[in-house]
Amino acid sequence: MSAAGPPRHLLWSVPLVFVLHDVEEILTVERWTEAHRDALPEVARPLLPVPTREFAVSVVLILAGFAYKVSVAPF
Repeated sequence: MSAAGPPRHLLWSVPLVFVLHDVEEILTVERWTEAHRDALPEVARPLLPVPTREFAVSVVLILAGFAYKVSVAPF
């Protein structure tokens, strides 16, 4: 790591790990929230179940924001 910051290839490993982690969650979030509705806090129940498509879009937006930030960050 240089004084200016971590190398770009190291920064790009973060979204890769993020995607690998979230693929399983994207595939199971709707069924899981339906099955565990009663165990979740009362305040969250009106938002349930979390549709797979909505969760996937939120993951893509987070990833896009990170990619944008890394691509324009001055290093």
